[in-house]
Amino acid sequence: MDVTVVALYEHFPIDTTVFNGLLLELKNQGDELNIITCEKFVDDSIKAFNTKKELKYALSEDIRKLTKKSVVKAFDEIYEKINDKDFNTALIIPISDWHILFNLKYSFLQLANKHVLFYLDNIEDTDIEQFHKLLQYIDRFRNIHVGIAKSKDEQPNVKKLVNLHLLLSESLSDILKMHINNRRKYIGWRHHANELRQKLKFHKDLLVHRVKTCFLNPYQEKFDSSSAIPRVIHYCWFGGNPLPDKVVRCINSWKKIMPDYEIKCWNESNFPFDKYRFAQEAMANKKWAFMADIARLHALYYEGGIYLDTDVEMLQPLDRFLMEDGFTSYESLNLIAMAAIGFKRHHPWIAEMLLWYDCIHCDDDYTEIANTKVVSKITKLHYRAKLNGDDLVLPCRLHIYPRDFFSPRFEKDKWLVTDRTHCIHHFTGMW
Repeated sequence: MDVTVVALYEHFPIDTTVFNGLLLELKNQGDELNIITCEKFVDDSIKAFNTKKELKYALSEDIRKLTKKSVVKAFDEIYEKINDKDFNTALIIPISDWHILFNLKYSFLQLANKHVLFYLDNIEDTDIEQFHKLLQYIDRFRNIHVGIAKSKDEQPNVKKLVNLHLLLSESLSDILKMHINNRRKYIGWRHHANELRQKLKFHKDLLVHRVKTCFLNPYQEKFDSSSAIPRVIHYCWFGGNPLPDKVVRCINSWKKIMPDYEIKCWNESNFPFDKYRFAQEAMANKKWAFMADIARLHALYYEGGIYLDTDVEMLQPLDRFLMEDGFTSYESLNLIAMAAIGFKRHHPWIAEMLLWYDCIHCDDDYTEIANTKVVSKITKLHYRAKLNGDDLVLPCRLHIYPRDFFSPRFEKDKWLVTDRTHCIHHFTGMW
């Protein structure tokens, strides 16, 4: 992994002993490490690393001398650098005071499609509540994280947040790999205007989908509920890349827990692209996740069985659910999960969701909306369903179980599994 340290000041405003120790640890792991600084940067503690003076702007360490304009200008310069197509690296940015992070809302750095970790020595107890609120706000920026050079014992009042890390209790290398594809294109009022446009488009397409469901639905095959859900596990792997170790481990758990199930992989060799315009567009743009969205529906509608995302780890067999017409669980309080689902062939709920992809294109808007939001919205509209996390059976006999069945929560470094938990969805973003 490539890592770049960005020096925003004329020297590092932190305890360089701890910081350099973390950098040496990365270097010893084989990571390529570079440091970019301003012209006036002077700090003998980094002689062991490759340093380049490439930045125009430097910040004052005195927070009273900083202005919003100067901080935003420095952040934007970093964004211009990482936006270069040849810049493929995670960033570490040591800062003297966490308050400068309030200026992220005005900077294009919030659109970063690379992992950005702001590094702090510590947080004062008197600041901790306000600091937590800021971190919860900037979580919307996807790839912006903050690391504190303390352990859990040294900073026990720090909340467990996705974008907040105690660097002496976590692996820095693992933190820097926590990249999420950032699809935001605008900041400020332009972002809000674009969100409104997307909502209007989404609701127009929901109306079109509703009309087609009632009058022009091509998925009219007769549904037979008398037989069980087939003992077949479907999964998708498009793109031709080798399966990562995490995926192999998850698939091995399926084989171990359910050895009598057939496992079928859907990929470029067996998926009928000519049947779905959306699939053709997703394939052309190499949107593998969205290929999986439609492929899982195709597999379950035409063949029936169980679909699993490749980051689902099996804990208990799913045999007890095979006599259901369809089963899934919640992914959150009011969203239906799509990572571990099972259906009999030609189920009407799957037909409705498959029809959705006949109504839309695989464009920039629909690669920003998670399919769990789409299926949950359609289910609420068509079935007048109240999705609140409670056990629910729809009129089409789809059984939606509480989330601990197939998608337990992750809190305080562990999955909250119960006696009812049959599998864990690890949310790695791999399909």
